[in-house]
Amino acid sequence: MKKSKSPAEQITAARAVSPRKALALTAAVLAGAITAPGGARPPAITATGCSGTGRTETEPESQAEITAGPAVNQPESPERPHGGQTVQGPAAYVDDFYDAVNHDTLNGWEIPAEQADMSWFRKAREDNYSKVNDLIRQASSEAGQAGQEAGSDLYNIRALNLTGLDRETRDREGYGRTAGAFLKEVDSAGSVSELLKACLQFQRDTGLFSLMGWYYEGDSGDSSVKVLYLSQPDSGLRREVWFSEDASNQKRVEEYKKYLTKLHENNGLSPEEAGVTVARVTDMMKDLASSTLKIEEVYDPEKTYNVCTAGEAANLYSSALPFRLLNSIFGIQEGEKTVVSQPDACRKLGSYLKEENLPLLKEYVKTCLYSDLSMMTDTASLDAAQEYQTAAGGIEKKKDFERTVSETVQEKLGFQCGRVFCETYFNEDAKQDVASIIRQIIDVYDNRLAHMEWMTESTRQEARKKLKAITVKVGYPDEWPQDKLNLVLKSPDQGGVYIDNIMEILKASQDYSFKTRHAPVDRNEWSMTPQTVNAYYNPGNNEIVFPAGILQAPFYDPQAEPVANLGGIGAVIGHEITHAFDTSGSQYDEKGNLRDWWTAQDKQHFRELAQKVIDYYDTMEVNGIQVNGTLSVTENIADLGGVSCITEIAKEKGYDLKELYHAYGVIWATKYRDEYLSYIMTNDTHSPGITRVNAVLSATDDFYTAFGVREGDGMYRRPEDRPHIW
Repeated sequence: MKKSKSPAEQITAARAVSPRKALALTAAVLAGAITAPGGARPPAITATGCSGTGRTETEPESQAEITAGPAVNQPESPERPHGGQTVQGPAAYVDDFYDAVNHDTLNGWEIPAEQADMSWFRKAREDNYSKVNDLIRQASSEAGQAGQEAGSDLYNIRALNLTGLDRETRDREGYGRTAGAFLKEVDSAGSVSELLKACLQFQRDTGLFSLMGWYYEGDSGDSSVKVLYLSQPDSGLRREVWFSEDASNQKRVEEYKKYLTKLHENNGLSPEEAGVTVARVTDMMKDLASSTLKIEEVYDPEKTYNVCTAGEAANLYSSALPFRLLNSIFGIQEGEKTVVSQPDACRKLGSYLKEENLPLLKEYVKTCLYSDLSMMTDTASLDAAQEYQTAAGGIEKKKDFERTVSETVQEKLGFQCGRVFCETYFNEDAKQDVASIIRQIIDVYDNRLAHMEWMTESTRQEARKKLKAITVKVGYPDEWPQDKLNLVLKSPDQGGVYIDNIMEILKASQDYSFKTRHAPVDRNEWSMTPQTVNAYYNPGNNEIVFPAGILQAPFYDPQAEPVANLGGIGAVIGHEITHAFDTSGSQYDEKGNLRDWWTAQDKQHFRELAQKVIDYYDTMEVNGIQVNGTLSVTENIADLGGVSCITEIAKEKGYDLKELYHAYGVIWATKYRDEYLSYIMTNDTHSPGITRVNAVLSATDDFYTAFGVREGDGMYRRPEDRPHIW
């Protein structure tokens, strides 16, 4: 029963969303947060999504050729360790640049007991969380509610927060009106057809699903219109976790089963009954997972953009899904164009949709719903969810109750919180400054494309056309999605219930989505809230987006030297632009359409260059765990391209490259709990922080000149082994 979680959690999703949405969110520069109970969820659609874009940028400045700037002064030869002895303190720049620039920071950090990692991204997110939390508290106070209009941002924030804090009502009401009624329908279903009807209607009303999800999203084949998508069933955890031989992932599976067992106990089963039920359900989930795509395949549009008619999509389930159900509930037409992200997984589910499996299917559906709503219903389920999070992630302490509520408010009312956040904290001057840096990097990129030796002229022209068409969004949306919804939540004094308020939020989103399904794609929409500390490229809209939340130190500081901001936010910008030309983004054209604009010769050459990136990263390891170059290839290409661009700008402007690379190395400082590191190494498309620094700089020729790196140094790689694409 999946809907949506934060964009950061998308990375570990157990089921895919549309190819466009998946690609947009894996293009985010920040790796995902600890997995939510039951795996993770695709990003929330609260009247916004990856189909949205808005042209807010000004036209790039002159596209005149950028020549090499003044030569950077050569540094003195850096000191090296002697005789192979272990050197106390930071490593030498030439041996381990990441440690050299982050040693003191990492030693001074302690991972908070309730978190899985610590990084500058984490610290910035915590800072933004605290700011928004203060605004939530103020809105919820007796003084703060004065003058709040029904349905306003502050009004709905207050209502959701206060009902979330009302433990007594949460425990009494359980799954509330909407979800509670659905559970009764599941229990009373006398056939698979009746069960499917209940599930499909619930999905239409709330967006939550387990067996199958039907929804409208921007069409990868024609980015101007929306198309019907069919999502595969919920497998609970990714196939990489279910079938992993890694001890940490195996522990996650066992903790997941314990968590689901507790949920069933909370819902009336004895420990023995709950254990048997969960065993049956998780066997089904694992079997479903066996037919899903590998994580690296999920982000390949060639594998996920499978076009058929709605009737043909329904037939993936043999005769178990009468098309009349789809028509009566969703208004879907039999000949309607439909995209099936993972047809094999849907066929696998079809093998379960038999009358003899009805009891199992009911258990499966209820299990998925229990998990999806565990953080938002009774406090016993919340405790179970938190125990799972802590055990699976190696976390020492559960978050306090008030924080769990505040985080849910900030997620479910993300743009409502975002508007209040921007009105209070965002510096508009930063928006213009960052836009200027973006224009500089686009200019450099255009010059590089113009002189790319391995590209033929026709491909080069298409690439430059796509670059110039990139839409730039900085700060916050021009149009706020909540203004399109008629959302009025109820506070406790009005009889409001937390879970019912959340269902109302989901319903408002669904109603809007179906109301506008035949309307053109709204390119003003955002896929991240403004307070998010992250950034992304969306290939379906050919846009780069930098929320207000990331425009803070060490990524961006208006008081810092330009070279520091170039190494920080500049690298992030270059990273996101490069996603337009990575192994996934390069399959989309300047309009965001899935179209092959490459000559056969250039495509083959690009694949060879990408394979060199894969091979290069396959030689890396972190704490004895090998980096998966195939899994992380898109992000690694983006990292390499971003640093290459900022290096060229720094040289043109005469900046000290040592300062540039120092600023770049700093932003990736990260400490991980062992369990979490092991998990992301196999489930995250982003490389760990140390790899994002050392591997990238070891592949950057100018780094060798700046720091005097030579053969025998830890950072040294032979010139022929250094991957270069953009």
